[in-house]
Amino acid sequence: KNNNNNNNSSNLGSITAAATPLLPMQQNLLSIDKQTFLNQLRHLVTKIDTKHTIPISVSMLLVGSSVGIVIPMMPFVVSNLGLSAGQYGMVVSSFALAKLIANVPAAIMVERHGRKPYLVYSLVIVSLGVGGIGLASQFEHLVLCRTLTGIGVSALSTAATLAIADCSTPMNRASTLAPMMSSFSAGAALGPVIGGVLADRMGIESTFHLVGGIYL
Repeated sequence: KNNNNNNNSSNLGSITAAATPLLPMQQNLLSIDKQTFLNQLRHLVTKIDTKHTIPISVSMLLVGSSVGIVIPMMPFVVSNLGLSAGQYGMVVSSFALAKLIANVPAAIMVERHGRKPYLVYSLVIVSLGVGGIGLASQFEHLVLCRTLTGIGVSALSTAATLAIADCSTPMNRASTLAPMMSSFSAGAALGPVIGGVLADRMGIESTFHLVGGIYL
């Protein structure tokens, strides 16, 4: 019995010794006032997750450039193929129409299969669409390439928006979405300049192939 009492006392002493270093921590937690706690909580919920935001913004910059780069070169492509004004209009509209129609299916598939596959493989589709324009030899080829580009842009935009929503909170969602949207606009604005300069230096077909390869 004495041995049991000694063992119990020893165990109690060990537990007390182990808990002693935690007492200052508990006291510090208890000593935090309400305003300090709220400030720390606000910092956590408003901090931007740059680990995910920056790669997504870079992807949207590339997608935006895919929209702008083709603008200065498409009239030359259409002229070389001998297309009419009506056919040229259909080529231009095929991109927007494909993007419009693909938005809802893209959202369903992104929710079902996750964000990451569509963030990766959508750029492959955009690459095929842009690079394929350099190989186009007739009207149908151009329509197919622009349709592929529209589908890729739609899937990537949907996946990127949902991924940003996942890694943000209601208090920082606007500031988290801003870099992504700004990157797309920057790509669309810089694309025509880049496309025109590259076309002058390398030729139209080589420019489409180079730009398509960059997206890979």
